[in-house]
Amino acid sequence: MGEDKNNSRKIDGSGTMAELMEVRRSKLDTCREMGVAPFGHRYDVTYHAQQVIDEFDEIAGEEDGKLLALAGRLMAIRGHGKASFCTLMDKTGSIQIYFKIDVRRNTRSSSSSTSATSSA
Repeated sequence: MGEDKNNSRKIDGSGTMAELMEVRRSKLDTCREMGVAPFGHRYDVTYHAQQVIDEFDEIAGEEDGKLLALAGRLMAIRGHGKASFCTLMDKTGSIQIYFKIDVRRNTRSSSSSTSATSSA
């Protein structure tokens, strides 16, 4: 039997599709042997950006603060001394997040900024 036409074509002068896939599978196996999860781990999202914006007054009003689990792409990170801002974008929009270093405990704490905006 002959090779599939898609597998025998050259890819950017670096070999055939079949060769490229073999290299990728080899790298995947190497990661697994090293104990690295090649596709990450499960992450349970509890909120999306638009939910945080819609419920901000309720969330911010809690005494101990509410633990939120968001996931998305960091679009910008801006550091300003002991404080930093980042823009996180997910499928519902984007939100600005504020981080600061707590000098007394020498730990990082974060809270969402009141200037959170949504862009769907």
